[in-house]
Amino acid sequence: MLTLHNLPSPPYKKFFGREDSINRIIETLIEGGTFIASIDGVGGIGKTALAYYFCKEKIIPSSRFDYLVWLSAKETVFDPFSKDILIKKIRGEFRGIEELIDTVLSVIGFEDIINQPLNEKKEFVEKEVFASEKIFIVLDNLESIDDDRFFDYITRSFNKFASNNRNLKILTTSRKRKKIIDFPIEIEGLTVEDALKMLKYLASEHNTKEVLNATDHANIKLLEKVGCIPLGIEFIIGQMSLGKSRGQIYNELQGYPSLEGSKTPEEKRKKLSDIILFSFKNMYEILTEEQQYVFKVITSLVRNKTKNDPPISFELLISITDYGKNDLENTIEILMDNKLITQMDNEYIVTPMAINFVRQYYDDFGDIEDRIVEKKNKIVKSRYKAPDKVDLFLNSIRELIDNNRLEEAEQKLLDGLGLMLDSRIYFELAKVQSDLNKFIKAEDSFRQATELNPKNIKAWWEWINMEDKKGRHNIALQLTEKALEKTNNDISILLQRINILKYLKKYDQIRKEVKSYLAIYEKEERLDEILRLLRNWKHIEYNLVRSENFKPDSYFEGLEKLINKETDLEIKIQLSREGLNVARRVNWRNYKEKFTRNIKLFEKKIFRDMGTRIKKLNKLFNSKNYEEVKKEARRILSWLQDNEENIEYSINALRVLLQILSSEKDFDRIILTFEDYKEIGYRDKNCIDIYEKAKKEKKREKQQKLISKIMFNIQEIELSIRKIVMWSLDYEEEKLFELVKSKDKKEWIEQWQLTRDKSLKKDEKLIHFSDLSHLRSLLAWIRPFCLNKIEDNAVKFETKETLKKIVAYLENYISPERQESFHSRLQLYEIDELNIFLVDTLRTLTETKKLMKKIGVS
Repeated sequence: MLTLHNLPSPPYKKFFGREDSINRIIETLIEGGTFIASIDGVGGIGKTALAYYFCKEKIIPSSRFDYLVWLSAKETVFDPFSKDILIKKIRGEFRGIEELIDTVLSVIGFEDIINQPLNEKKEFVEKEVFASEKIFIVLDNLESIDDDRFFDYITRSFNKFASNNRNLKILTTSRKRKKIIDFPIEIEGLTVEDALKMLKYLASEHNTKEVLNATDHANIKLLEKVGCIPLGIEFIIGQMSLGKSRGQIYNELQGYPSLEGSKTPEEKRKKLSDIILFSFKNMYEILTEEQQYVFKVITSLVRNKTKNDPPISFELLISITDYGKNDLENTIEILMDNKLITQMDNEYIVTPMAINFVRQYYDDFGDIEDRIVEKKNKIVKSRYKAPDKVDLFLNSIRELIDNNRLEEAEQKLLDGLGLMLDSRIYFELAKVQSDLNKFIKAEDSFRQATELNPKNIKAWWEWINMEDKKGRHNIALQLTEKALEKTNNDISILLQRINILKYLKKYDQIRKEVKSYLAIYEKEERLDEILRLLRNWKHIEYNLVRSENFKPDSYFEGLEKLINKETDLEIKIQLSREGLNVARRVNWRNYKEKFTRNIKLFEKKIFRDMGTRIKKLNKLFNSKNYEEVKKEARRILSWLQDNEENIEYSINALRVLLQILSSEKDFDRIILTFEDYKEIGYRDKNCIDIYEKAKKEKKREKQQKLISKIMFNIQEIELSIRKIVMWSLDYEEEKLFELVKSKDKKEWIEQWQLTRDKSLKKDEKLIHFSDLSHLRSLLAWIRPFCLNKIEDNAVKFETKETLKKIVAYLENYISPERQESFHSRLQLYEIDELNIFLVDTLRTLTETKKLMKKIGVS
């Protein structure tokens, strides 16, 4: 049975349910191959209780581990039985790696080391505990920790320890996904049965008659208000025991707390139901404005969903938010990681308590909700349809296609056509038949698909592509004519046609058709199509001018049209420079002059609009859109680098860019950026401060790397010398003791013994606990013993000289203090001095290894 632990007092009176979760922890962490797993869930779900119960009932009674370390970063607790303040602060700021090391030292009984410098006690715990001991560590409430060094330590460093020590395990709890890679064990509310048992047990403990006398149906209705969350159940009983009625608790949980005596909006907000505030506030407030907005959108849709509404799916959210696909995907992922939303059957769901949090906490939610409902209704009326039976059928087929079961998919699609004659099924069938090289059948299926739905652009495109790949270019071109007619001259079909003509080298036909379709698009004011067509045409003509003997007339014509249509001045300049280079190469004077004028004109406009761009830059910075800020700042700097008139704009852009790089701790990039624009940077104190700080950090990083290498060499030297000493003394400790006593250094033995007694390595020889100053002396003293064991005179002479050299070298590392201060002394040296030390220690280590090899010590 495990006895050395610091398990706190139980966070519960009685534990209910969670058998599945307990089994998952055992399978994942104890019996599985991982060293770290995490219990994840919203606040109050019972993560800490589960971790505690697992330690108390599964870890302590077993003999699997020798130590159990419990470390909590929890800063606040929720007291459901308090009359006034329900959310109470219980501790200060978490101290990161040092708090972990100190807690481990306390549990294993080495409190006297706690006051040593962090590097020394950390090294001790790593070598003596994490590397070999059977230890189970619980890190409770990881979401409270904002320390990248700590997360890096418990992943990268612990991963190294765990690769050699299979008995090192970490269990964490967190409300949201962390900056670590672990195996999540997600828990939700209790089962209704377990929740009802817990409610009745607490009601009995506190004599809550309103629960005890109620029917199970009424009590379950109450449990549903808190999602069967354990802390919510405690809240119900706690508030009832203080005299609140079932109706008052309903109101609080619905988001209607009593606002009596509250005058300002801030006072009203403080009257929020503390149970909701405790569960969601800290998770919600770390979100960006964009992420908060999406959460409000989903909450609005959930609250106002009708039976005729489509599922609250990713596609619907794209339509409502107008976010890009990648941005929305990232936002949804963060909301799900923070347990604010869940997904079921392609639909996003928000819990009632989370909904009530948003309603209560944000004053603008009412206006947002009204706008979202209006937007949703317009989408539903105009174009959004719930998945019909064909969609559902095709979804069931796609798994077969993804797993390359194409023959099976083809048969199911054919069977489906017997029940539903639909263009989408024919289209899917055609693609499958094409992949199976059944081209004649695929052609028939494509034809059916486009006849049933002539505006299906994808079907036309895939059909044309199939024919083109088969080398039937004329058939493909004929299909493009029909497709363009049916799809209102879709640009993707037109570009497909132009690329086929390019392959056939029908350049005159391309030019003729481009101009014809440009006229159509101009008439219909289809700017996007015009730009795509002109870019494609310009690219074809540019390649012809570069690689073949073509006159540049058509290239210049297409380029000028494109420049006129582009709206971005930087793109206009880029295109003009391209045109200027071509004009110089073919020596067309009029175009050289024209593009030179264009460039000057566009650059003048850019400088004139720079004030507006700086305002935009600052706005992006304030909205924390940092990636876009960095791009815009670099663009501005590229324009203004040598422009003295706009120096203030340059300084602003550089300052913003350096501030972002500083927040990202990208010190290399800060230094490179500042030095690229040093004429600007040295004019601004903020830029100089960021640059100087980055140089200091880079210098410190280099120093620490050098110190680590030096200390590694020193440790290897110590290990080698210990082996040489013991070899010289025939590996007999008594001879070592006699030698030390003969030199009046008896206190060394006592010192080594005392160190070993405090260590976990009680079986090590005493010399293992000697420091470098001891070893330097021992190496000098054992010289006669060592030489007496060598018969060959030449080897004896070489050994004698090598011993002298090593002892002399060691003088460089020995100070009047003990060797433990050597690391501290290194911190005072500059990089050049540390490089000298590194060379010296490497030289000493090389000589020591050579000596071992010479005398036959392994």
